Amino acid sequence: MSNEKIYVEGLRTFKPHENAPDFVVGDGILEIDTLNEFIKQNANLLTEYNGKKQLRFQILKSRDGGVYFVVNNYKKEEVNAASKKHVTIEAEDKDPDDLPF
Repeated sequence: MSNEKIYVEGLRTFKPHENAPDFVVGDGILEIDTLNEFIKQNANLLTEYNGKKQLRFQILKSRDGGVYFVVNNYKKEEVNAASKKHVTIEAEDKDPDDLPF
């Protein structure tokens, strides 16, 4: 993921109500129109998995104890097959009793 944080628009979270049970992490709102507009304007951030487009994001804790959503824009470096080196390890004739394990 690059150092630039891109906040997902259209997903909002709130701390749980003070009387909420311990297993409630918080409440959230999905603003459909805002999220759709964010996706349209940031189509370059979409990835594909199993033939479906997706927006990958991380859920991070804020300093005040809430959570927020940041686009996970990590891109795996592509390796050129020609640049890969093949390493061969040759087995030496060793006495199995001399092995350190």
